[in-house]
Amino acid sequence: INADGSQVAFGSSVDATDVIPSGEAIKIMQIATPDKVVTIPLAGTASFVFHPDGHRLFVSGTGNTSPGTVQEDRAGVFDASTGQRLFSLPDTEPWRLSRFSPDGQWLAVISLARERSATLYRTTGDNAAVEFRGHTEQLNDISFSPDGERLFTQGSDGYMKTWDVASIPSALVAQTSATILPAVWTAVSSDGKRFATAPRRDYLQLSADPLHIDTRKNF
Repeated sequence: INADGSQVAFGSSVDATDVIPSGEAIKIMQIATPDKVVTIPLAGTASFVFHPDGHRLFVSGTGNTSPGTVQEDRAGVFDASTGQRLFSLPDTEPWRLSRFSPDGQWLAVISLARERSATLYRTTGDNAAVEFRGHTEQLNDISFSPDGERLFTQGSDGYMKTWDVASIPSALVAQTSATILPAVWTAVSSDGKRFATAPRRDYLQLSADPLHIDTRKNF
């Protein structure tokens, strides 16, 4: 669902009236007028997310298509009202997780094909993409600081890494000592002064500094 609740996007099998009879599609429905549906024809598995402005849909990982039937690289950004492609993205792998920066200028994703790194895209259409590498096991979560200047990555290797978005490509700022248990969820407070990570259901790790994590049980 987009930010103002006016549209919902969902995956759907293409029916006989659509462009690719044997393919798949993303459909965008106007909630107030359910009969008004925009169809983006795709083939294979896709991941998609609304931009915070609610007017653009970011799509990646469309799988394989038959040459000559539809554009093979369908990863890109689409107008949510018309389905028109606005610009392409340099990635055709499905996203397992995606996060926008608070100002909507950056999109951070974890790809199914590159689970040990995070990829950062500009949302302005210049196709800039930066891959943040450094974890030895898959990433479990990514999050931005409230000012959007830093990106935090949390991996199954038990480390949280802090990346300075403004210092790309030399972006790594710091990393924690290994946490007690690898976290699968991370959150940053609205003032950027507190961090919370959850290694499992009965543990919550709290910190005022991601380099020094105090553990609290059974929150």
